Amino acid sequence: MLSAEGVVGVTGVESLERRLLLASGPIVITKGGTYTGSWENLLDRNPVITVKTTEPVVIQNATIKGKGNLIYSATAGANITVRNSTGVGVNPNVAGASPGRFITVEGAKNLVVDNNYLESTGGIHVLGYGGNRTTAQTIKVTNNRAKNIDGRQSNGAGGWMDFNIRTNVTTGVAERGFNYAQFLQLDKVTFVPGIDIGWNEVVNEVGKSRVEDNISIYKSSGTEASPIKIHDNYIEGAYTLKPSQANYTSGGWKYDWSFAGGGIMVGDGFGTTINGDAAYVKAFGNTVIGTTNYGIATAAGHDTEIYANRIVSSGRTPDGKWNLQQNVGMYIWDSYTLGATRFFDNVAHDNTVGWLKSESVRNDWWNPHVVAMKNNIRMADPITRQTELNETAAWRARRYPPVGNIAGTIFRDIDGDGVRETGENGIAGFTAWIDLDNDNVKDANEPTSKSSSSGRYQFNGLKIGKYRVRLQTNSGWRITTASSALLVVSDGKTTTRNFCVSQTTLVSGTVFMDANKSGVFDTGEAGLPSWRVYIDADGDNVFDAGEASTLTDVAGKFSFIGLPVGTHQIRVVSNPNYRLIAPSSGYRSVSLSSGEVITGRMFGLKRL
Repeated sequence: MLSAEGVVGVTGVESLERRLLLASGPIVITKGGTYTGSWENLLDRNPVITVKTTEPVVIQNATIKGKGNLIYSATAGANITVRNSTGVGVNPNVAGASPGRFITVEGAKNLVVDNNYLESTGGIHVLGYGGNRTTAQTIKVTNNRAKNIDGRQSNGAGGWMDFNIRTNVTTGVAERGFNYAQFLQLDKVTFVPGIDIGWNEVVNEVGKSRVEDNISIYKSSGTEASPIKIHDNYIEGAYTLKPSQANYTSGGWKYDWSFAGGGIMVGDGFGTTINGDAAYVKAFGNTVIGTTNYGIATAAGHDTEIYANRIVSSGRTPDGKWNLQQNVGMYIWDSYTLGATRFFDNVAHDNTVGWLKSESVRNDWWNPHVVAMKNNIRMADPITRQTELNETAAWRARRYPPVGNIAGTIFRDIDGDGVRETGENGIAGFTAWIDLDNDNVKDANEPTSKSSSSGRYQFNGLKIGKYRVRLQTNSGWRITTASSALLVVSDGKTTTRNFCVSQTTLVSGTVFMDANKSGVFDTGEAGLPSWRVYIDADGDNVFDAGEASTLTDVAGKFSFIGLPVGTHQIRVVSNPNYRLIAPSSGYRSVSLSSGEVITGRMFGLKRL
């Protein structure tokens, strides 16, 4: 289904109509708006969606498929949000070409990539920055799931190159069978506050992917007050094309299967001055598993911090084969030998690491700069595939904590007795809400659910615990059941609570022994049971046949349900042994509107 607000601003799409159901061809967006649909380009490597406007563009609930970049913008100052969408890369079938990026932007002023699914793409590439360097114009890559970041080169015949790097023995000319790809690379994005890279899940499979650094901060920086935050991500796998393959020479070629990629590169690259270096980055709360050359590292820059991460590798691929390119779990290293004026204040602390370099050698971290690492924890041996799976389960429990639901039906209580009976059906338009702070005030941040045409309300995805659910009345209605309930939510279960509402009226009060003749129901005074209270319809102070009445309960309490809208006189039947003290008029008057509730109508009597 195609839907594009402002479709006249989409070059080449003006003729598309909303009735189209199949995937549409590539589009060029030249006007801001929200775009929802299905687009693909399987003919060539041109982008599927090109953004050529600085007006805010939101691409959401979309499906995008293509051989080249799925979303592309080279417009300086572009403002792009991509959310709740699926992007799938396809073998370009051009020798030497790799699947395109999910999104590539150059000089954007604002980019939000949230809650998307990426498969077999080259990931996300952010080159340069064109914003005003405030948190209102920044980069956020959050809550995405990615499978197989793919830099493999096509062989042009429907398959892929079968080598990593090969060098012609005669000529010395080297060829690569891959292109560089990252789940996310920030490339020359400097001094931008508010950058958030969090809660992404990236899984790369052997033989189906070829990622370099899963997350790469290259010549990019946050600010001292607002560093780049890389947090709570899950990254599994970073492999050469054949991680179990040793180097060899055959058929005039020397084959090199080395691999320099890994999990999170916190700082890499350097500019002509220090202002172009990687800087002001914090990586914390991440789980990195089996990413070959390194788990988390800083190779350049200054003011980077790696802490509270979990970095694990058993040294084997998931199929149990040994990964011959294994190296180190964590390092901080001045890899460009720029010295202390360009490489400083980089630390790694309080991380938990278990990393096998070979079948018998641990290599948890490398520390050529002694002051850079402290308080890191080595996991206990053995480090196995089960160790990795345990880390996966722990991250998933954090990312997807056990949840349950609350649901119920709001019924129309025709007779107002608080019980659902045959013919009393659900009713729409009533609001249930969760009172998080239990103050009986519906605050702006508290979840609400309005009943559907069947009366159904529902709250999904609630964390395990107790919740106070309340029902808000509508004008002319009253709640005939309890108006709130304290409910327990358990894992995977739906806790049910129904409510009843009615347009019937309710009047209640008490008949009591007024021992001190004060006209007030004082402490120590008792209610009078089995006393008849009636509606004096004709105002003659006589209980006539046909006039509504009720008897008080053991506590002297009475109620009338469903009195007609209007004014009524309530009286008690006189008794020669008692004198009515209050009210002095002999009756209580009530004026009722639809669904109104009136309480506290008191009658005090004194024994003679």
